[in-house]
Amino acid sequence: MNGWIVTWEGTGNHEITKGEGRIAAIVNYRRSSEYVRDLVEFLYVNSLHFQDRFAYAKNKKSNPYPADYVRLADGAKYLDEITCGHNPYLRARRVDNIQVTTDENGKAAVTWQERPRPKIKSTR
Repeated sequence: MNGWIVTWEGTGNHEITKGEGRIAAIVNYRRSSEYVRDLVEFLYVNSLHFQDRFAYAKNKKSNPYPADYVRLADGAKYLDEITCGHNPYLRARRVDNIQVTTDENGKAAVTWQERPRPKIKSTR
């Protein structure tokens, strides 16, 4: 299956960026990038303290790290990749061949193939 994978990323020893909990969401490929952007921002805000969640519920602009599209080298928005947060942060991207496998002990694992970002064509 192709679709969107949302993972926790970061540097340092953040428990949330390791293991099975690293995957925050798997989203159907038919969902638009705008839908996924809103979802990623919602997931990130809901990882914050209750006061921050409440402030966001009252005014969406209170989020210090709104979800946004990754920018390519030429500054264009890349609608197939979204980030939200600081460290750790959420990263959503379209991927191919999502599979869930289970080992003999019943432990599940998710694998997928990353898509390369588009190359920037020279205008010269």
